[in-house]
Amino acid sequence: MVRAFGLLLVAAACAAEPPPAAEEPPAPRAAASAPSESEPEAAADWLRRGRALVKLGEMGTHEAFEQAKEALTRCAARDPGLAECQALLGEACEYTDDETCAARSFTTAIIEAPAAPDYYAPLAGTYLRFKLLDRAEQVLREGVRRVPRELKNAPEILALYRMLATVAEAR
Repeated sequence: MVRAFGLLLVAAACAAEPPPAAEEPPAPRAAASAPSESEPEAAADWLRRGRALVKLGEMGTHEAFEQAKEALTRCAARDPGLAECQALLGEACEYTDDETCAARSFTTAIIEAPAAPDYYAPLAGTYLRFKLLDRAEQVLREGVRRVPRELKNAPEILALYRMLATVAEAR
């Protein structure tokens, strides 16, 4: 109750302040909105850095995957809806043997971009490594169902069907 009363006093004090003069330049408002406008740019910067580090890691520099995880985690923090960032984070997590992080990141990528064909197979592959055949099959069937039937997606859809065959053979 005392806390609510204190908040009321603060609100009343703010309301009692006179509005700023019309002659003041709008520079403070522009400065206040600048960080929110730069956030997507910052996420894109972290994505570029993470992508480059993953490529470097694939070329043989294993330490680059740890650095990629850090960069891509920052990318995901700045723009959680950026599916490519999540998918690359999943890849970096796989290379560093952090399968929980990989599964979580691939799942987030699928949630953010359910029509993207590139994200289903890595998640299913993660489940297959741990012999979680039911989960792998569920992911693959969902991918086949959600990926648009377009010529550009044909190779990825075929890969999903091949993985389904692998699951059936493993049973």
